[in-house]
Amino acid sequence: MILSAFLAVTFPALPCAVRTVGPGGGGAIITLCPSRHRAERLYVATDVGGFHRSDDFGRHYDVLNAGLGNMYVADIAEHPTDPKSLVIATKGGLYKTTDAGLHWKALRSGARPTPVPDEFGLSWPFAHVAWCESDPSRVWGVSGKYESKQVQRGENHPRIWRSDD
Repeated sequence: MILSAFLAVTFPALPCAVRTVGPGGGGAIITLCPSRHRAERLYVATDVGGFHRSDDFGRHYDVLNAGLGNMYVADIAEHPTDPKSLVIATKGGLYKTTDAGLHWKALRSGARPTPVPDEFGLSWPFAHVAWCESDPSRVWGVSGKYESKQVQRGENHPRIWRSDD
């Protein structure tokens, strides 16, 4: 308590302007990813609207879902060196784009063990995805759901996945 009072007196609150920058349109925003390559670009993941991209600091958004099999986007990862390559985690699996989100392709080949559909029929729910900074050909992902009924039955354990291509 004394520390709180000291900090409040020593570091007074600075005036700050906060404003909404979208995207709006219903549903929830799950996560956002500012571009490391373009300061004006922002990627947004939603629970029912899929993938959104702004190229003007959040003033306007494009909904870019061509090729997505699931509109619940849980996470976004931008390639460390290629500004047009991203990978997203959805409740239906991982998807990759090489044209900054205009077209998406499912990443499913070679998965071992074979993903088991969850109670909603989603075959490969992912929660997180990340590019390897030291080896940009490598992508990491986390799949499975802790709250899933299949986990309780021992059928759909959370897993960490790695792709090197």
